[in-house]
Amino acid sequence: MNTTLMTAMVNGASTTTATGGGPITAMAGKGPVQLESAFSDFWDTLVGATGFGAIEKLMSIVGVCLVVLAVLKWAWDRRRGGGMGQSGAVWGALLVGAILSAPAVLFPVFLFILDTVANGVISIWNDAKNEA
Repeated sequence: MNTTLMTAMVNGASTTTATGGGPITAMAGKGPVQLESAFSDFWDTLVGATGFGAIEKLMSIVGVCLVVLAVLKWAWDRRRGGGMGQSGAVWGALLVGAILSAPAVLFPVFLFILDTVANGVISIWNDAKNEA
């Protein structure tokens, strides 16, 4: 993947040229598939209607902290040569952290990646159809 395409994906550009191919005109949030924005609208409406905002932020902060601390603990144990076969606590912390941060952090990231891939495939398919 060339740097122009990668920069366009990160910046959400609407048109760029892929290596050896035609223009890719649909990136995440710009193409026909917009799962992230639909989920964000749904979640914002739910949070606004229930007054769940402060709890949601707290859940996200605690979840991300748990994930970061679990990864750091795992890395520290591996560095010290310990922790072999005793990663149950790390996986438990990762699971709880992912569940806590899922609505505000994990779902939007996953849906953004899915949007980008789906819109890229649709764009490449449409460009191939137009060239034929």
